[in-house]
Amino acid sequence: MFQRNDASFRDPGGFVFSRDGKIYRRVFDTYNYGLLMNSGLYKTLVDKGWLVEHTEMSKNTLSPISIPFITYPYEWCFGQIKDAALLTLDICLEAIQYGLILKDASAYNIQFMNNRPVFIDTLSFVEYVDGCPWEAYKQFCQHFIAPLALAKYCDPRLILLLREFMDGIPIDLASSMLPMRAYLNLGIAIHIKLHSIGQNRVTTRPAVKIGKAQLVAFLRSLRSVVSKMKYRVRSSSVDYHEFSNYSDQSSLNKRIIVDKFLRCARSEKIFDIGCNTGEFSVEASSQGYHVISADYDHDCIELLYRTKRKRIYPMVLDASSPSPSVGWMCMERSSIFHRLNVDTVMALALIHHLSIKNNVPFEESSRLFALLLGKTVEGALLIEFVLPEDPSVVMLTRDRSDLYEWYNQEKFEEIFSRRFTIIDREPIIDSPRVVYLMRLV
Repeated sequence: MFQRNDASFRDPGGFVFSRDGKIYRRVFDTYNYGLLMNSGLYKTLVDKGWLVEHTEMSKNTLSPISIPFITYPYEWCFGQIKDAALLTLDICLEAIQYGLILKDASAYNIQFMNNRPVFIDTLSFVEYVDGCPWEAYKQFCQHFIAPLALAKYCDPRLILLLREFMDGIPIDLASSMLPMRAYLNLGIAIHIKLHSIGQNRVTTRPAVKIGKAQLVAFLRSLRSVVSKMKYRVRSSSVDYHEFSNYSDQSSLNKRIIVDKFLRCARSEKIFDIGCNTGEFSVEASSQGYHVISADYDHDCIELLYRTKRKRIYPMVLDASSPSPSVGWMCMERSSIFHRLNVDTVMALALIHHLSIKNNVPFEESSRLFALLLGKTVEGALLIEFVLPEDPSVVMLTRDRSDLYEWYNQEKFEEIFSRRFTIIDREPIIDSPRVVYLMRLV
C-alpha cells in the first residue's frame, strides 16, 4: 500500500513514500536528477560514505538503503550536531567541484548509521551558478551554528529549542541568549551577532556577487569555525557506578545476568532507555545487537557518541517526557512511539527514578514500556528493580518515605504482571537490586 511520508511535502523536487514497509523516493520531472548522477558527484559521495546509496527502480522512483532508526536534531548531542554540520559543509564543498551546490542546509537531511552521519536528501543538489552566494547560509546557521553555540556557552539542554523551531533556532534569539564571552570567538561574533544585526536591517542594495573561489574560501572558513568548537563534558554521570554503590562483584554479576537475559530474549534491536553512559549498550552492540541508546543526560550521550561504536544509535531522550509528534499538523516529525521498532526494551536502574523523582506510578511505567514495544508481538522487557533499601532509593525518599510505601518489589511484580509475563528474575549479587526478564502479554 502506497503511503506518503508526513514529513515529505516541502521539497519541490519530489517526496518520500513507503510501500510494503519499504522506503522509496519519487522524483518529479521538474527536478534535474540527471545533473547529480551524470556529474559523477553521486558516486564520489557514496564511495566516501557521505550520501545514502539508492537503487533506481524506474525513471522517477528511487529505493534508498534503509536507515535502521530515525533520530531528529533535537535528540542529538553536541558531537552529533557538530559532525552533521561538518558533513553538510564537506558535501557542499565537494559538490562545487562538480558544478553543483546544496540548495538547503537542513539538519534533517542528516541521519546516523553506525554512529556516523550520512546525508539522506538526494534531491538537495542543484546547479551551481557562478557569482551567486550560498542561499542555504542562514539555514545552516540556524540549524547548526546557533545550537552548537548555545550548547557550548549556555547549556546543552537548549538544543531542545530545535523541537520548537522546526527550521532552526532563530539567529536573533540565539544572539540575545549568548553571553558576551561567546563573542570573543570571532566565528560566533560573525555568524551569530553580526548575522543577527544584518538580517534585521532593511536594505535596498543589490546582492553582492561572490565568485567560486570566494565561495569556497567562505565555506572553508565556516567549516573552520565549526571544527574548532569544542564541548566540555560537565556531568557527574560518569561516576554513576560509584554513586550507585556497585561493587566490582555486583557489577560483573549484573553484566552476566543482562547478557543471559538478552540471549533468552532473542533480540535483534534493543532500546536501552536510561542508558547512562551506555555501558550495557556497548556490551550488547559488541555481541551483534543493534542498540538505540537513550538518556536524558546530554553529557552521557555525548560520551557514548564519542566512542563511535557501530550498531549504536545514541539519542537524548527524557523517559518521563519522550519526544512527541511535532511540526506541521503535529505529524511532520513522528513521536518516539511511532519511530521505534524494537523487540526488546532494556530499562536498567531506571524504575526508581521514574517512580520517585518523577512521581510515576508502576501502572504508568508498565504502560510506557508496553507502548515502546507496541509494534512487536511478545516483545521482551529487561528491567532492573531497585529495592527500597538501596542507598539511591533511600536518598531519593529522604524525609518523605511515607509517600512511597507503595514502592516495593511485591507491588512492582503485581502491577507489571498485568501487561507482562515474568519469565525470569535474578538478584544481583552483593546488591539490593533484581533484574527481570518479562514478555509482553
